[in-house]
Amino acid sequence: DIVSVVHVARVFSLEAKASEDKYAVIVSQDDAQVALIVDQLLIETDIVIKALKNRLLPARGVAGAANLGDGTITFILDIHSFIELALERERGRGSGAAAIRINA
Repeated sequence: DIVSVVHVARVFSLEAKASEDKYAVIVSQDDAQVALIVDQLLIETDIVIKALKNRLLPARGVAGAANLGDGTITFILDIHSFIELALERERGRGSGAAAIRINA
């Protein structure tokens, strides 16, 4: 399978950490798979998502927020709108999309 690669930091115009180690989180949307490139993986946990009112959303591509139990608040990606946003930004840069091959 061919999987498109999306750097999360670039989509949100954030500066990626200097670390050379990156992680790919594979997500599915309809029939497509996308590899989200992130700086680090913090935890894996079950959460309850709290939808945010439109005026509170920090960026397109964010579905809501969750309290991780230690008081930390994290934003939850809306995968569908995040992928659309990523594709729009890649087209705007005029750069070709990156892809990787995954052997299943």
